[in-house]
Amino acid sequence: MNFVYRALLLTKNPSIESFSLVMTNKYDVYMFNTWISGILNRNVKNLHICSHFEVPFNAHTSDSLFDSEVLEELVLKMICTIPVVKTFLHFGHLKCLRLCSVVFDLESSSSEDLTLSLPVLEVFETKNCTWFNAESVTLRVPLLESVLIEHDPAAVFYELDSLPIKISASRLTKFTFCSYCYMVQHVLLLDPSSAHNASADITIRCDEDSDSVSETGSYASLLLRQFSEVKYLKFDGAEVSILKPFKTLNVKKPKHEFFMMK
Repeated sequence: MNFVYRALLLTKNPSIESFSLVMTNKYDVYMFNTWISGILNRNVKNLHICSHFEVPFNAHTSDSLFDSEVLEELVLKMICTIPVVKTFLHFGHLKCLRLCSVVFDLESSSSEDLTLSLPVLEVFETKNCTWFNAESVTLRVPLLESVLIEHDPAAVFYELDSLPIKISASRLTKFTFCSYCYMVQHVLLLDPSSAHNASADITIRCDEDSDSVSETGSYASLLLRQFSEVKYLKFDGAEVSILKPFKTLNVKKPKHEFFMMK
């Protein structure tokens, strides 16, 4: 801990290009937030944080994160809760966003829509992440190329909320969606034609004895319809019989690609 403090305090350069922090032991929450706030205030461009223990962000650290105007890459692999005061967040330089086990808690008395403006984002990945108190999440990502969304209820420490994620993109080339046990986030492409050059790999697993089988099938059908114009579609999981007839999906089979359903 003293080494980290000294490294941060003795660095005379007001800006730090990249900073990576891996924590295998449980540290004081105050110390962690002091470190991260200090790094964000140094105009860091590439920030990677990995923790084997739960470390929540305090309000000051969250403000420092959302006020950053230079972040280009943000990777958070940690069990943490990040309070969100604003319903509109803008990151003008962020190109890569990878999140794992992160909970965004919209501090509001009632559910509201949360909008993320990421004009140069190219990669968006979330694994076992959610947004509490959000009615929906809208991603304004005109340059987005790759999306990965994964949910495994057995791997999270919180109760998952179901909410739609609306994606406004025009250059999507790769979409991967994995959900186990039941659907918790419903992806909606605001312009389905924007994925005409994309490949989609969708996996939806559901316990056959679960009461949510029918509901999961409906959500699977809705998700597939978002990608009715893709070049390549691989679907594995929910029974096809609970979907509407295949021809209504209007999937155009290309000459050199293939469509797979299991």
